[in-house]
Amino acid sequence: MSGRADDDVTRLRVGLPGRLWRFGVLVAMAAAVGTVSAWFLWSLDAVTRVRFGAPWLIWLLPAGGLAVAWLYRAVGGRAEGGTGLLIDEIHEPHAGVPRRMAPLIWFGTLASHLFGASVGREGTALQIGGGMAAVFARWFPQEPAVVRLLLMSGMAAGFGGVIGFDMGGTSTDVSHFAGEFERVFDTQVAGVRLR
Repeated sequence: MSGRADDDVTRLRVGLPGRLWRFGVLVAMAAAVGTVSAWFLWSLDAVTRVRFGAPWLIWLLPAGGLAVAWLYRAVGGRAEGGTGLLIDEIHEPHAGVPRRMAPLIWFGTLASHLFGASVGREGTALQIGGGMAAVFARWFPQEPAVVRLLLMSGMAAGFGGVIGFDMGGTSTDVSHFAGEFERVFDTQVAGVRLR
């Protein structure tokens, strides 16, 4: 284990009250992300129905794309970093994840779908989940090791929510974080070694 991973694991070894508090924050965050993921899917379904009901909207796709790009440029700030920013914050926390990340990606995805763009929902779910987890980390201040766990769990909860398998995101998150961020075990089982 690296020195940082050793420190993180040591910091995570706290008494029962601390563990229960962290567990409560994690469960509340996961429930909130799951609920918001459901709202996102419902809103995406509504926008898609509007799009299919008005096929002429496809002609507005270039203008819609420019509007979303302008919005990100005007108010996005660091949120433009998207999933890459979340991953950077997990590995090496810096300035945190902006609060506006989740609403921006939500709006951008809905606008893109409305005008007929081919954008996925999984990346949006990762960013909504990670953005919400960052908000929980601000509301309930935690040490960096726990913030990393919250971010990973939030992203996993968002992804699991939109693919319709809640435990899928959780089991992925847990199997990839066992006190360090190395994935040697998974790659050895697959017969391929990546470093």
